[in-house]
Amino acid sequence: EQDSLTLACPDAEFGATERETVEFIMSREINWRSFPAGEIEHAIQYAYGSANRIVGCTWKFNFECPKKWGDLKLTNDNLIRQCETCSRSVYLCTNNDDVVRHAEVGNCVCVLAECGESLGDVVLQEFDDHPVDFSDDIEPENTR
Repeated sequence: EQDSLTLACPDAEFGATERETVEFIMSREINWRSFPAGEIEHAIQYAYGSANRIVGCTWKFNFECPKKWGDLKLTNDNLIRQCETCSRSVYLCTNNDDVVRHAEVGNCVCVLAECGESLGDVVLQEFDDHPVDFSDDIEPENTR
């Protein structure tokens, strides 16, 4: 006996007749899970490499969340999800301009890059790990 299969489908497009037909063709029981059509389309594009992704993995985070995009609560906008842990909105970014735009106003983002996905607060400017100390170049005020 084969294990059951879970399929994501938009409710409006898969009625009882379509579901029965697919189960017959697949010769197995299917657990149907309802998702917005846009989410399914994006997931397929992402899985097969045709979705927009940020080239490279150059973004650094002040805080990187352990959650993944799929863990977050759906909203009416396919590019925004809600984190039930911190109650923040998380904005999906598929290009560097999206990341900058959201990070400038302090939004939490999900960055889709070649190396995977990361959620959190992005660092917009990188600073040297060893800053230069210019204190010797400044004269004390009472010697002027």
